[in-house]
Amino acid sequence: HVMEYLLAQVNNSCGAYDNLATIIYASVGGTSVFVCLMAIILVFASGLYTQFIYRLALYQASSSLAFGLSCVLQLTYKYYNDDVNIYSKVCVSLGWFTQFTCSLKLLFSMWMTSHLFLYAVCYRNVKKLEPWFAAGIVVLSFLVSSVPFATHSYGPSGSWCWIENLGGNSCSIQLAGVVEQFALWYGLALVVLLLQCAAIVVMICVVMVRVYRIKRYHLLSSGSTRQYYNLLKQLFPLVSYPLLFTLLITPPFFNRVYEAFRHSGNRGLLLANACIAPAWSLSAGITLIAHVSIVLCCTRVSRSERSSVETEGSVTVGATSSCSSTYFVIPSEGSASLSA
Repeated sequence: HVMEYLLAQVNNSCGAYDNLATIIYASVGGTSVFVCLMAIILVFASGLYTQFIYRLALYQASSSLAFGLSCVLQLTYKYYNDDVNIYSKVCVSLGWFTQFTCSLKLLFSMWMTSHLFLYAVCYRNVKKLEPWFAAGIVVLSFLVSSVPFATHSYGPSGSWCWIENLGGNSCSIQLAGVVEQFALWYGLALVVLLLQCAAIVVMICVVMVRVYRIKRYHLLSSGSTRQYYNLLKQLFPLVSYPLLFTLLITPPFFNRVYEAFRHSGNRGLLLANACIAPAWSLSAGITLIAHVSIVLCCTRVSRSERSSVETEGSVTVGATSSCSSTYFVIPSEGSASLSA
């Protein structure tokens, strides 16, 4: 079975394999690993890892790092073609690891969005369930990624190893592989991410209405209002993770749809897939670095402004002043009274 696919690669009759795509895929993946690693180090160095919402971002960055590593390991796809026995085993392992890390990333993204929605809209904090959620996500990802073993679907998939959809010199469709590609990843991920985007839209609308009511009817004290605003500043950057994920998963989705219907690969779509798919990890790392940097910058500026104001004695903390609009501290999630 694998030998037939390798012969198809030599003939390139399916147009699915492209050496350049493999190199691009691994290169972007390597960059993603580095960026995600820097983001994780930054969170630990800043001490923000003690707060639950930053641990959610850490879960996202860690799963992204693992997926980026799976992209880098796909370079072995180039070097094992001469020994089918070794190559097939390595390719199956890489296919499973890719699916496992993808499932981790999707489920951690869903957890993050669910927490934001429950906390900002329903006033429910589920951080006490963190160990159970984290363990459950790992177990569920393991189970999902094990499904293709039952149909022996892991193998060459385009220019890297994943769930096989095309095979043989006739470029025949591997029906089980195509179904699993969309059932276990592209179709499932797109539906889940679109639901997350809908939840984010609802959350933003609800919070905007509440902020308007707080401002107009003075429902909270000035101190509680500031804490509430600071908490929103801390929470809302997290919505960028699922939004970027949704945007970046769309081109690879269309590439797989094209392969399924045309029984062949398109080089342009394949190269776009090679650039964009590993960027799922890269975007998470960049977003986390930007998020933490902005928070630390705002905290440093606000502390210096508060120190200056207190030294001059011109105003007291909480009074309306020129610096009150920029005053920012990192509140705990339970510090703000959210009930009007």
